Amino acid sequence: MKKKSFRHHALSKEAIEKRQKIVVSSQTEKKREYLKAKRALVILALLVLATFAFGTMASWRSLPLVSGAMPQGTPPAMPANMPSREYVYAGSALISTVEPFREPPDDLAVWRPSNGTWYVLNSATQQTTTQQWGNSTDIPSPGDFDGDGKTDFCVFRESTGVWYIINSSNGANQYPTFGTSGDKPAVADFDGDGKSDIAVWRPSNQTWYIQQSSTSSMVSQAFGSIGDKAVAADYDGDGHADLAVWRDSTYTFWVKKSSDNQTISYSIGQTGDEPVIGDYDGDGKSDYAVRQR
Repeated sequence: MKKKSFRHHALSKEAIEKRQKIVVSSQTEKKREYLKAKRALVILALLVLATFAFGTMASWRSLPLVSGAMPQGTPPAMPANMPSREYVYAGSALISTVEPFREPPDDLAVWRPSNGTWYVLNSATQQTTTQQWGNSTDIPSPGDFDGDGKTDFCVFRESTGVWYIINSSNGANQYPTFGTSGDKPAVADFDGDGKSDIAVWRPSNQTWYIQQSSTSSMVSQAFGSIGDKAVAADYDGDGHADLAVWRDSTYTFWVKKSSDNQTISYSIGQTGDEPVIGDYDGDGKSDYAVRQR
């Protein structure tokens, strides 16, 4: 009986030791889980603090500066000639932009003196249209005279100083008289009202004569040299055409910018080329371009 009692006591001790090991293992596992949870909370807290700090910095950056550092006054009036442009006021600058979905504003066109016919290649559809207007002694002088955003067919009759215009808006004809024998047509929107102004360049005195469509008044200014060809256009993108000439002897464009009254030059092509300026890339500025004859 004593022997049996000894064995029973020994077995009870083994069971207790095994149970203690299980308890220790369980406590160790719980401790590990607790440490993992604690680390996760610390990381989460750091992320929350970082997010809050970033938001605070962003808000701080968006706060207005002191009034003395802000541009003063109001934005300038938007030009009227903006059927294919948007204008963004940025500080003291007026930036013209063209949205990606807009078509290029200029089509390629030629006028054939032999039959007085215009041939126009549409930049959007690549289809050619024709229009008979003028005779062999006329000078082609297209422009947007009615301000509808489309170019009107026009020729200038140098012998009489008469302009022959077809308005694209309604098909009506105009026959204004401006200039004299020997003058060269120089159509462009010099006053920035969205309509082309009737204008001539007089080679005899190298003077420009412009009839402003906004006021119907005439202005004049000397620019260019004997042998030049008038190529007025908006080269600086300020909404006003610049006085400009093509000097064939040096294959150079000379431009008097309306934005700052500064004169610049640009050489391209070769002697004998024909200037064919236009806004070919749609950025709101006329591009220097020549065509080899």
